[in-house]
Amino acid sequence: MIKYDDSSIIKKQNIEVGYFFEKVTNKFNINLLSDKSGFHRLIKEQNLHRPGLALAGFVDLFSFSRVQIFGNTEMHYLAQLEDSQKLNSLEKIFQFDLPCIILTNNNRPFDGFIDLANKYNVPVFQTPLTTTKLVYFISDFWMISLSQN
Repeated sequence: MIKYDDSSIIKKQNIEVGYFFEKVTNKFNINLLSDKSGFHRLIKEQNLHRPGLALAGFVDLFSFSRVQIFGNTEMHYLAQLEDSQKLNSLEKIFQFDLPCIILTNNNRPFDGFIDLANKYNVPVFQTPLTTTKLVYFISDFWMISLSQN
């Protein structure tokens, strides 16, 4: 039986978005779409979140402290809204303390998306990876990064 002493395991409690970007930009082909004003924000949870219900207006159980992943479903939902509804939907979630947003599948932000992100200092990234692949790769990254001193 393998035994270990829990007191010898030191885990990072969080990492800054800027550090995250620096470490994954080349590995996961992630590009910065917004400015860097939110790079000081902290990623406090390993889990990722797809904010479909929050975009639709239900924010009672919104996991805002997680990295937000906007895949095809989220972007297609927003695309079917009128321009003013898109912006209202996004502004509602930008008012929470989001660490950052990643658009997958090379989805492009619509007009006003990046302006809102910059207004609220929320970094927005884009990757050609599918949502499934990105979630897998980032989950692996968390296990390594958050378990190191």
